[in-house]
Amino acid sequence: MQFKYKQVRTKVFFVLLSLVLLSSCSDNSTPIPSDGNFNRSVYENSFFQFEIELPDGWYIASKEMMDAVTGAGSEEAVGDDKNEKADFKAAQKKFYNLFQVFRSQPGAPAETYNNNISCVAEIVSHLPGITSGKDYIYHLKKLLQSGRVSIIFDKDIPKLNFGGNDFYRLNTSISLTGYKIHQEYFVTLINGYILAFITNYSGSEQHGTIDNCINSLHFF
Repeated sequence: MQFKYKQVRTKVFFVLLSLVLLSSCSDNSTPIPSDGNFNRSVYENSFFQFEIELPDGWYIASKEMMDAVTGAGSEEAVGDDKNEKADFKAAQKKFYNLFQVFRSQPGAPAETYNNNISCVAEIVSHLPGITSGKDYIYHLKKLLQSGRVSIIFDKDIPKLNFGGNDFYRLNTSISLTGYKIHQEYFVTLINGYILAFITNYSGSEQHGTIDNCINSLHFF
C-alpha cells in the first residue's frame, strides 16, 4: 500500500542514519525526551518545549502504529543478517517517534494520497561533527541518494527560524504508485538532539494546509 511504503521508507532512513553515524557512546548518559501530548489538534512537547497546531480532524497515529511502521522497515532494510539486526536495534534506542498524523485513517479506501506530517528526534550528542540541522541533512541526503528509489532534490537548503531555533529545510519529490509525492524535512539541533518535522503531500493545493501547520510551530 502506497501510504505504508512511504512511511516505512521515511522512518527507516532516519533510523539508518543512526547506523551510519553510530558510535560507542552509552545511552545511559543521555536524557530521554518526555512524552508529548495532544490537546485536540494541538501537540505539545515539554522536553523540547514546542507546540504545533495540526489540521483539525486528522487521524493521530498511536505509539503502537508508529513503532510498527519502524519495525516493519527494519525487516526490509536489514534482511536476515543477525549482526545488522542487532545494530539496527541499537540504533533505534537513539531514535524517537514523537507524533504522526494522517489526513484520513490509514488503510481506508481513497482516490487521493494520504497526506501526513510526522515528528522524530534522534540523539546526536555523541557526534560533535553535527553542529546544525544542515549537517544532519548532509548525511540524510547521502543516504536517500543511495536508495533504490529515484528522488529529486532541490538544490537549496534554506534556513528558517521558529521561536529562535534555526531549522534547515530539505525538499524532495518522488513519483510513486501514480502520485507525485512532495516530502519536506525541517531539521534543527537542540541540546544534543536532532528534531525533525517531515511532511508528505501530493498536489499543490495541499501545500497550504501543510505550510500552515509548520508555520504554527513555536517554542516556549
